[in-house]
Amino acid sequence: MTAFVLNDWQVHTLLELGGVAAPVPGSPLRGIRRNRRPLAPREPDFDALASQGLVVRERRKWRANVVMTGVLSACAQPDEVINVAIGDLTHPGFAVVRRGGLLTECTVGRSGVTKLSFPVSRSELLLMLVGALSGDDGAIDAGSFRFRGRVDDAFVLGTALRERRGGHRLTVDGLKAAVVRDAQMPQLTAGFVLMGEGEAMEKLAASTRRADAAVKRLVADGHLLANGTALDVSAAAVAALGDTPAASFSITHVEFENGASSTRVLQAIRAGNRILAFRPVHQPGHPTELDWMEVSRPQLRALVAAMVLPTAELDAVVSGRPMPATANGHSGTAAHPRTRRRVPAPAPSVAPAPAPSVAPAAAIAPAPVWAPTHAVPASGLSAWSAPDATQAPVATLDPTLQVQVDERWGAWSHVVCSNGWSAWVDGRRLEEL
Repeated sequence: MTAFVLNDWQVHTLLELGGVAAPVPGSPLRGIRRNRRPLAPREPDFDALASQGLVVRERRKWRANVVMTGVLSACAQPDEVINVAIGDLTHPGFAVVRRGGLLTECTVGRSGVTKLSFPVSRSELLLMLVGALSGDDGAIDAGSFRFRGRVDDAFVLGTALRERRGGHRLTVDGLKAAVVRDAQMPQLTAGFVLMGEGEAMEKLAASTRRADAAVKRLVADGHLLANGTALDVSAAAVAALGDTPAASFSITHVEFENGASSTRVLQAIRAGNRILAFRPVHQPGHPTELDWMEVSRPQLRALVAAMVLPTAELDAVVSGRPMPATANGHSGTAAHPRTRRRVPAPAPSVAPAPAPSVAPAAAIAPAPVWAPTHAVPASGLSAWSAPDATQAPVATLDPTLQVQVDERWGAWSHVVCSNGWSAWVDGRRLEEL
């Protein structure tokens, strides 16, 4: 497998010299910092690209290598994106994209570097994910905790656990007041808001009525225990959710088809010898529900496989049969059967090949002029490298900072700062200038 580690300016240059279309929302490359111009010959970072054969000179003009152009095209215009965020500074996670039959790791790091590794098979990806999520400890068993319910109920249960960890005595009135308070705190509601549940958070913050209804449902389901006006959290919920996690992981799988996208999310948290899986469940005509449950390693493996494998390979994993082979003799690289858009995979080497001429760096048009359109609210604003609330924010924008909104995607807005740095934020909280 070939791998390169490039900085943002080098990636920007390869995108320009390869004529790659602008990254779509959801592409990992939306997280790179765009510079006002590409690198020019004789600059050290440009020379490094040339020494690796990633840019080649042809008839006094420079162009990106055809293989790297294909890889970056897959990263910028993918059919699928699988993001794995790991709550561990030693293992920051990774992203894998698919376009046609090509699977490529395309991980944009917080330090301004991008890792490109290719080709990757789906069977290799499954091993990477299961290893990262379940570790090497064989003592992990499924526990007794299981929650399936409304967003309101999940937020109220989370508040009850926070109050309990803080040493507060739980009462019905005290918990309802805590819910109203917590529902006004952006750091606690951001994940729900960017899942499209901002209205539910606003209603919880506005009165205690919805919290009261949620408490009654949680008591009826056994997640909260009532003794008059006093409350406690069930032993199963405390065992599963009461401790600080040792590690957390999330997988976001986005599929693009005919201009539309669909997203699946799976989060796993490990605390001691327990693994808790978390996923939103969407059913047409019904409000979003959240599903939390303790799982064993085999159960986690099945959940991960269902997230990343096409049907034929998923059946093979469940039954224990060998992975089905593709036409080129490798398992796991076939395109998803529902995908219509296909592009040929690049050749297996990075040797230059003839390609249409591309204008040299000096002839490329300058970036559009930056003009602020909105301001960050006085409380500041968390920023993400991709429109995915399951990942950790990469920065916090300063209060009253002026930004330019150049794209919207649901509740998300893509903003550009005056220095060219860009990120995704909760667009509902921006203040229009």
